[in-house]
Amino acid sequence: MSLVSELRAISILDGFTDEQVAELAAAGQEVPYEPGDRMFDEGRPAEHWWVLLDGSIDVVRRVGNEEVRMVTIENAGQW
Repeated sequence: MSLVSELRAISILDGFTDEQVAELAAAGQEVPYEPGDRMFDEGRPAEHWWVLLDGSIDVVRRVGNEEVRMVTIENAGQW
């Protein structure tokens, strides 16, 4: 499946034309992550826009000395 097809299937892009979705796909890149990789940190400026295509993401917050899972993102386009 092409990146354009994967993006087209995500509900947050429902109002986009095929050309707009293709433009997003051309301007971006698909980046795979391994379990345990950090995608972003709380309090830091957002440098990228991302969308989940497959898999899941645990949003974790450090509370004292512990890491607490706040939410798990599992659905394509969920955030």
